[in-house]
Amino acid sequence: MPINETVISNLKQSIEEIEQSINRSCKQAFNQNQQKVLDLNRKQMFEGVKSDDTIILPPYAQSTVRLKIKKLQPYDRVTLKDTGAFYDNLLLEVNEDEVKFKVSSVLQYPVYLLGRYSLSILGLNTTNKTDFLNDDILPILKQNINDIIAKS
Repeated sequence: MPINETVISNLKQSIEEIEQSINRSCKQAFNQNQQKVLDLNRKQMFEGVKSDDTIILPPYAQSTVRLKIKKLQPYDRVTLKDTGAFYDNLLLEVNEDEVKFKVSSVLQYPVYLLGRYSLSILGLNTTNKTDFLNDDILPILKQNINDIIAKS
């Protein structure tokens, strides 16, 4: 039985489209769920965890611990939340090349926080990445792949 070049060509094109759809699906998921991603990052920071799954260090100074106790805020971990201004100024930027977590603020405090606690406070840790992948990226990817297969 001879090989049908058209079938092979169509199959190759479908595979290439599926490969391209992976990146497109990820961007689509991040664009559609920017608030959710930022909320996951805020929750994670409030729990005292950085994107690399380590705890946020250094710990609060004793003077900060006393202030946190007065304000009835958690003091057993670094939450990076006092007034909420830092949390409110988190941004998610999705462009052609990458997905970036950023802080938008004219205040110097966020610059201080990023310097003191490192950029790894921004971004999702392993658990949040996995949950976002399963809950948000994979359904879009599956739909995009099904659309590609249906049209081939």
